[in-house]
Amino acid sequence: MRGHNVNIYFTEKNYHKIKPLIAQRKISEFVNQAVEKELSQTEKQEKEQLRKKLITAYKRMAKNKKLQKELKIMEAASISDIGKKLVADDDDIQNEYDEWIVAVPFTTEDIKQVEPFEVYVENAKENGLDYPSKLQFNYPFTVDKGRFKEYLGVVSREAMEQAKKA
Repeated sequence: MRGHNVNIYFTEKNYHKIKPLIAQRKISEFVNQAVEKELSQTEKQEKEQLRKKLITAYKRMAKNKKLQKELKIMEAASISDIGKKLVADDDDIQNEYDEWIVAVPFTTEDIKQVEPFEVYVENAKENGLDYPSKLQFNYPFTVDKGRFKEYLGVVSREAMEQAKKA
């Protein structure tokens, strides 16, 4: 087995229980299996918590009549109507070379509640936003580059790093 050495403290009681494993040189394997099992359980719990948060957020958003109305408007709108309401990832190779751009909408609704699939963005001169907003990565869409009429701004590098995690 390849790995690293670690000093571990055991109480006298536990040390005497595992002493046979030490004599057989099996303690490393035993500890490694116990750690792997614990890490696996922790990872499963974290995934389940995230899943529950996503389901709760989805249900809340599905019930949000105002958001549903906005989405229907966005579906029907042209890119010039959307204007400042979308962002494209300029680091994305597909966006650089393809004739289509992958974009996500902004919203100013429920700005205090940022879900795991959203990124909060402060309004600034550089990004062209009039109000603090959220990027909504649960609603990505593609846009033909030819439909862009003007450059409105760019989201900060920090926001894009958060976006990659969302």
